[in-house]
Amino acid sequence: NYPHPAWIEIDVRQLKKNISFIKSQIGKSKFCLPVKANAYGHGLCPIGKIAEEAGVDYLGVAHLQEGMRLRLANVKIPILVFGAIHEDQILDLIDFDLEFTISSKFKADLVAEKCKQIGKKCRIHLEVDTGMQRTGVRSTTAQSLYSHMKTQPCFEIVGIYSHLATADRPKDPFALKQIESFHALLDDPIFQTPLIRHIANSGGTIFFPEAHLDMVRASLATFGYLPDQSPLAWNQVTPCFSLKAKVSYFKVVSAGEG
Repeated sequence: NYPHPAWIEIDVRQLKKNISFIKSQIGKSKFCLPVKANAYGHGLCPIGKIAEEAGVDYLGVAHLQEGMRLRLANVKIPILVFGAIHEDQILDLIDFDLEFTISSKFKADLVAEKCKQIGKKCRIHLEVDTGMQRTGVRSTTAQSLYSHMKTQPCFEIVGIYSHLATADRPKDPFALKQIESFHALLDDPIFQTPLIRHIANSGGTIFFPEAHLDMVRASLATFGYLPDQSPLAWNQVTPCFSLKAKVSYFKVVSAGEG
């Protein structure tokens, strides 16, 4: 293992300080730290273990393989897979004790059939599209999908969530519209059973307290990157990532030389 002349350093003390501050801002809400894309370059498994030690409640990943790596690194806290799942991944998702996302009847039925074959249950979150137009079932059909999944004994429906598209601007009208839409959906009697309700990303955590609900998903803020106009109190949240390198060569060049 030969040293490289350029390297990344992670300030673990600052990372834990960021986590502690965010926990102080969210009251009784759970804290989910998304660590997709190698924890945004900070190192998936080391960050996962540090977050677990610092009292984070959940980790969020983009896909199965990230969740598997965390489990193989002996991370024990709940891990939620945000991304789309495929039929050949279902058994591994269950075997590695990963919670995962369902946002269509087609996928729900695929999972139910696999669970029936192996005689196991799974923990899932229902994703709802409140306007970002990415993944998630439409609000108008969320109730029917939820009702359908409730009839399947294999599903332990842990949570329901959506994602904010423009929450990095305070009082952003589209973010407010999404939050209002999500609240309206959750007012439906069908969703009055115990569920972890979550919609707030970093911007939502900072600017929209009404979006904290049962859990926030503050990732970039945890790593110290804040949107413009963040409250002054958040100034103690700073980056924990440094890129360093040794000087490889220098020379003196006269003025005017090309």
